[in-house]
Amino acid sequence: MASKKRTTIIISGMAASGKSTLAESLSKHYNMRLFVGSDALRELARKQGYNPQGVDWWDTPEGMNFLKQRAINHSFDKKVDDIMMEKAKSGNHILTSWTLPYLKSPGIKIWLEADKDSRVKRMAKRDKITPDEARKVIDERDEKNTKLYKNIYGFTIGEKVDKYCDIVIDTDKMDEKQVFEKVVKIIDSKYSV
Repeated sequence: MASKKRTTIIISGMAASGKSTLAESLSKHYNMRLFVGSDALRELARKQGYNPQGVDWWDTPEGMNFLKQRAINHSFDKKVDDIMMEKAKSGNHILTSWTLPYLKSPGIKIWLEADKDSRVKRMAKRDKITPDEARKVIDERDEKNTKLYKNIYGFTIGEKVDKYCDIVIDTDKMDEKQVFEKVVKIIDSKYSV
């Protein structure tokens, strides 16, 4: 007897909202393949001559230059979204993506809501930078990425998340373990994974 195809779980949220941390935990918990959208973008960046090393590469001058290039040439992001959509359709994946919920991808779509102050604290701790440096990075990434996806697809990242996502979690007063436990409880009670 063939085994049942497992659904895909998609984690979305603004920069430093905890997407990658939650995705890694869920991947281990459910024994599902993890694919991070930024990994596909990094591979495209390498092909363009960039050297995308480290989790904070996106926030470096080189990472920001690649973001500027993406703003001019939307094929980078469209290609990544095509790859991500195929993985979502194939099932048995944990994906991180800003766009898949808005593109009406199949799967369980989770949005991690976090205010800017919480995201600043997370980024400062994660990247070992000052809160002022983290705030500057987040402000720039929020502005540029929001504009980028608005120009490509016409939607605004972070708006109407309750319309596009199945689960919306406010993570401001929660640590990563609490977020993980809450998400697992919701998934296990509502969905077949």
